[in-house]
Amino acid sequence: MLDAAFSAGTLLALLSDKIVGFLSSHLGPVDPQLIVAAPQGLVRVVGAMSVKRLIEELLPKLASDKGLGKGGLARLYAAQDLYLYEKALESIGYIERVLSEEVCKGVEGCEELKRLLLHGATEHSQPIPLQRLASMLPGKVLLIDQSPQFQKLAELVVSYRALLRYLFMFEGRPGAAPGSVRVFVVGSKYGEIVGEVSPLPAQARAQWAPPPQQEKPSESR
Repeated sequence: MLDAAFSAGTLLALLSDKIVGFLSSHLGPVDPQLIVAAPQGLVRVVGAMSVKRLIEELLPKLASDKGLGKGGLARLYAAQDLYLYEKALESIGYIERVLSEEVCKGVEGCEELKRLLLHGATEHSQPIPLQRLASMLPGKVLLIDQSPQFQKLAELVVSYRALLRYLFMFEGRPGAAPGSVRVFVVGSKYGEIVGEVSPLPAQARAQWAPPPQQEKPSESR
């Protein structure tokens, strides 16, 4: 993660085995966005959490402040798109299940993570430092510019930052010293190997090496 990941990008990062980034990297909330049809064939995008807050918090408060009573609150609800509210709850429930079952499995403080990434988000583009996530999900995040064993890799990535338009990956070179890695530029006009760091400490290799690829068994016909 060179700079930031937002929305679905945050969710993809959370579902990965490891998140590799910098001290300056940050994420955004995973508040689902709903596409709503508008007049004249236009569409607008609204946040699921905004819809939920409107129905459950803002309208009851408005009715209370204005002294409208239950009848007035019912009229306020009648003017709303309750189907949109139902879809908002479904979307939020899905994200909650993903966070609970996939991201927070075996980790304490899942409710705090949900509050940070979902329920407590005030804006869809609200920046959340990757460093904060690292403290909440131990072992999930690697800040390479803060790890002495990855300092060379961090410097290499920064050196070629302008070329890394989309992402980078590294893997062992056949016949190279154990633990050596190569950095590939993906999505740039060069698409070539731009550098090599060799070797990585054994501890780093054991902790951050990608899982071995298993060969897919052939299907019998």
